[in-house]
Amino acid sequence: MSFFKTFYRSLFDFTWLRDHKQNTKPAAGYALLFIFITTILYVLPIVREVKPLIVQLIKTVEEQVPEFTAYVKGGELSVDGITVPYTFETKTEDGAAFKIVVNTETTTTPELATFVGEGPSNGLFFSKTALTIYQGGDGVDKTQTVSFKDVSDTNFSKADVMSVLNKFRGAGLYILAAFVIVFFFVGVVIWKLLQLFVISLFILMISAIAKRGWFLKEIFTVGLFALTLPTLINITLLWLGRPIPFLYTAVSLFLMLGAMFYQESGGETKSVEPSSAP
Repeated sequence: MSFFKTFYRSLFDFTWLRDHKQNTKPAAGYALLFIFITTILYVLPIVREVKPLIVQLIKTVEEQVPEFTAYVKGGELSVDGITVPYTFETKTEDGAAFKIVVNTETTTTPELATFVGEGPSNGLFFSKTALTIYQGGDGVDKTQTVSFKDVSDTNFSKADVMSVLNKFRGAGLYILAAFVIVFFFVGVVIWKLLQLFVISLFILMISAIAKRGWFLKEIFTVGLFALTLPTLINITLLWLGRPIPFLYTAVSLFLMLGAMFYQESGGETKSVEPSSAP
C-alpha cells in the first residue's frame, strides 16, 4: 500500500476508510511512519531556532561573564572569582529578558515579580542552598526550585560551561535533536494510541446502538488511517500558537463516524479483505 496514496485518501475519503477497516497491519505501519515524519517536521524547526540562540549565548558568556569556579559541597553552593550578589542580564532577539543572579549569602529567593520585572522574562537565581528557575511575563508565571542537597559534591568553572555550550554549537545539537525526536515520537505514539482507543470505545457504542455491526478492531484500524487530518491541523495550530482544545478529537470522530455512516448515492456499505486492499 503506497504511503502517499494512503496519506491522500485518509484525509477525506470516507468510503476508502471504510473499505480498509480490516487492514490493521498496513494501518499500523502507516500511522507509525506518518507520526515519525510529523515528529521530525515539528522538532527540526525548533532546532534551527535554538542554534542561533546558543551561538548568541556562547558569545555573551565569553565576553561578559568573568572567570569563576563554583563549588557544591554538602548541599551548599560557594563561588570564587565573582563578588556576590552577582547579576548578569541580557535580552534575546525577541526582546525577552534573561537574568542570572548569584547570591550565596542568602538561603531565600525573591518573589517572581520582583526577580523578573515587567514583560516576558526568564532567569536563574542561585542561592546558597538552591537553584530557582523563573519564567514570567505574558500571563505565564512559573517557578521551579532544585535543592543543592539533591546534587552530588562537584565543582565547575567558566571554562567547563563554555566547553558544554560549544558542544551544542555543532554536531552535538543534532545528536540531542535525534534523542528528542525518538523520545517525542515514543511519547506521541503512546498518547495517540490511548486517545484513539478511548474514541474507538465511544464509536463502538454508537455502532451497537445504530446496529452497524462494526468490531472494535475495525474501528481502531480506521482510526489509525484517519489520524492524518487531525494531526496536520493540530500541528499547524501549534505552529501558529493557537491550539484549539478537543479539535483533534472532534476531527477524528468526524472522519471515523463518516467512514461508518457515509454512503455514496446508490451505493452499498462494503469492506475488503486485507489481501485485496490496494
